[in-house]
Amino acid sequence: YYAGKSIVALNAPTLSIANNKKTIRVTWSKIENADGYYVYRAENNKWVRIATIKNNKTFKYEDKNVEPGVTYKYTVKAYDGKLNGAYLSKGISIMRLEMPHSFSAQRINSGMQINFAAVSYAQKYRVYRKATTDTTWTFLGYTETTSFIDTTGVSGVKYIYTVRAVNGKSYSYYYKNP
Repeated sequence: YYAGKSIVALNAPTLSIANNKKTIRVTWSKIENADGYYVYRAENNKWVRIATIKNNKTFKYEDKNVEPGVTYKYTVKAYDGKLNGAYLSKGISIMRLEMPHSFSAQRINSGMQINFAAVSYAQKYRVYRKATTDTTWTFLGYTETTSFIDTTGVSGVKYIYTVRAVNGKSYSYYYKNP
């Protein structure tokens, strides 16, 4: 009899994508027995390989070739030698959004007014706050303008504010430590 050759099936990685400061970051789960990963981006309804990761220790890729207002779709395949693993054939999509900037804050009678520059392609903005002694951000609400009034602050507490641009299910990066 012929002993044959063993083949290890490689599952499809779990994907996540997010806008970063100037890129779109694609991350994925580790697939056991993989030698590396191929990163694909959809172009004209076809998957085009944009990166080859030649190890099983790197699980992210920064796509620097992106433009604001454009929606990009990604998928990742694990590989073992010449064999490709399964992949998410539909991929996952995100619109490239720049992050809000030019922040200002001023005290007004009803609380703190936060102002920032408009972001192209943003439909609305998510506003966050944290006390200078906190490590996590608190979501305050949405605004469709470039201004937001926080009426929930506690007198005597020093706060830091940040904002994310939103278009559909796509969110911009935000200043984590402004």
